[in-house]
Amino acid sequence: MQIMWIAIIAMAFYALEISITDLKLSQISPRLLTLIYSLGVALVSLISLLIEPAHSGAPNVNQITFIVLMVIASFIGASAHFEALHGGIGTAKLTLAYAFLPVAGALHSVIFKKEIPSLGLVAAWLLAVLSLYLVSISKPISLSSVR
Repeated sequence: MQIMWIAIIAMAFYALEISITDLKLSQISPRLLTLIYSLGVALVSLISLLIEPAHSGAPNVNQITFIVLMVIASFIGASAHFEALHGGIGTAKLTLAYAFLPVAGALHSVIFKKEIPSLGLVAAWLLAVLSLYLVSISKPISLSSVR
């Protein structure tokens, strides 16, 4: 159960980051914001390692290959993330898109592990597409106009 709390903490802080970016930083160039964000994460990670060194050894050659792939995937993801906020997608729509990470993860399993999707999984993909479409055509209601 402790691992689930760590995942919930990660989700809460990612949501906070999205909100902060949407409210105060979305006018900054997405490429510059990706660079600043990445350098900030690297700096805080370095400080964290200096305070409490890692207990495992350095990654081996095979792991380094996957680390490079992870960095490329993270760069593309962060760039698209900041581009979407810069383009005005808003916090609600972006976080809804992220709510479908399990669907994307299952799709990756189908592609890379050659697993056949269940009917329930296919239904979830269809509902995800429908949900994203419905949110994309809706307009938010301002709380100040509701009385």
